[in-house]
Amino acid sequence: MDDMDSREGIGSVELSTKICRHIFVDNLPSVSGCGDDELLSRLDRLVPIERESLPEMLAYLSEVERRNMHLDRGFSSMFEFCVERLRWGEGAAMQRLIVAKAASFYPEIYSFLRDGQLNLSAVSRLST
Repeated sequence: MDDMDSREGIGSVELSTKICRHIFVDNLPSVSGCGDDELLSRLDRLVPIERESLPEMLAYLSEVERRNMHLDRGFSSMFEFCVERLRWGEGAAMQRLIVAKAASFYPEIYSFLRDGQLNLSAVSRLST
């Protein structure tokens, strides 16, 4: 890649970051102005959304590993892929990798996570 391609790539990343910040950060609702009941009501609506998306995200993570896509993209490990590409903290990355691996052997873990019968911490502890 020549210098021009390199600079264009950085500019694209900077522009994407600014756009994402505007869409996701600048447009976040103000939580400090919420009354207590409204704050709890909004939180109660968001938790199931996160719980619902977790099993799907773990399934995608497992498939990336199964296909060795992290290696094809220059990452030496799935851990490195998660930390650098997905920008998870090291603890979050390790926990999700452990749970994704466990769920690939025991698919019922997905429904337990979705239903809230189990959480990432519990599955991670049981799997190590």
